[in-house]
Amino acid sequence: DLHLLSRRQRQMCIRDRTTAPKSSTLDIDLRGAVTLAIQNNRDITIAELQRREAEADVSAAAAKKNPSLSDTWSAGRAKSVGEDAIGNSFGNGLTVSWPIWTGGAVESAIDSARYAKNISDLEVYRTEAATKLSAVKAYYNYLEAIKKAEVQHESVSDYQSHLTNVQPVSYTLLT
Repeated sequence: DLHLLSRRQRQMCIRDRTTAPKSSTLDIDLRGAVTLAIQNNRDITIAELQRREAEADVSAAAAKKNPSLSDTWSAGRAKSVGEDAIGNSFGNGLTVSWPIWTGGAVESAIDSARYAKNISDLEVYRTEAATKLSAVKAYYNYLEAIKKAEVQHESVSDYQSHLTNVQPVSYTLLT
């Protein structure tokens, strides 16, 4: 989490009294952060795969309107009783069927598959938008934490210099 990382950096800077990290130490800009978030998000990958599955379902439903072809093959061998002759028989068959009227079942299945594909497209869009929003929030939280760390470090430095300036004065007043 970027917010926790910046908190650790802030604590280390205050404890070590080093210079506060600058926002330039972040080697990524907002566009890069969003791009990385989209590329590395498993939810988007899953939504994309579900969209591809929905596209395949549309194609499978539409394929039911196409003609189908089936073939049969048979072979037989028989020996007659009392004869020395052996008989062979072979058969081939080819059947083409084309649905002329389906009562709207195939068309309804195609429409249903198209609706499911549209839903999958919207799910991909929704997942990408949620990921972008999350990346933008995390990026700005990180920048805010860096700025807070800089302000806190500056406050500590100011108090330290003030304490250094005040100690000799108060010491001379007491003696």
